[in-house]
Amino acid sequence: EAAVDIKEQAPDFQLDRVANNEGEEESSLQLSDLEGKGVMLNFWATYCEPCEREMPYMEELYPKYKEQGVEIVAVSVDATELVIDKFVDHYNLSFPILHDKDSQVLDAYGIRPLPTTYFIDENGVVVDRVLGELSLERLEGYLQEIVPKGT
Repeated sequence: EAAVDIKEQAPDFQLDRVANNEGEEESSLQLSDLEGKGVMLNFWATYCEPCEREMPYMEELYPKYKEQGVEIVAVSVDATELVIDKFVDHYNLSFPILHDKDSQVLDAYGIRPLPTTYFIDENGVVVDRVLGELSLERLEGYLQEIVPKGT
C-alpha cells in the first residue's frame, strides 16, 4: 500500500489517548475534529531512539503553536500502553499521545520508518511528510508552514 503523499487528504482516524495524557480533553481523538487547525502528526514508538530525541522539541514548541492553531498529535505504535504511560510521565508530555495498538493507522498511512511525521494544513491536506528525526529548527520551520491562514 502506498504511503499517504503530499497534497493528498490525510486519512481520518480515531484513537484513544493514553491514560497518563488525557488531561481535561476527551479520552479519544479524531483527526477530522481538528479541521481548521494545522496538525503535526507524528508516528513513533518508545523503543525508537530518534523518536525519543525529538519528543522534547515537540513539547517545547507545543504551547506556542497551539496558540496559533496548530495541534501536535503523536501516535505510538508500541505494543502495550504501560511503556507509553511511563514515557509520557518521564518527559511530561502535554500534547495528545494516541495508542495505535492494532497498527490500523500506521497501515492506513503506509508508515515504514519511525519516526515519520506528517504536517497537515487546516483543510486536512498533507503539506509535508518527513521520514526520520527532526531537529528543533526543522521542526519549527514545518510548524510555521501549517499555521492556519485565518489567524
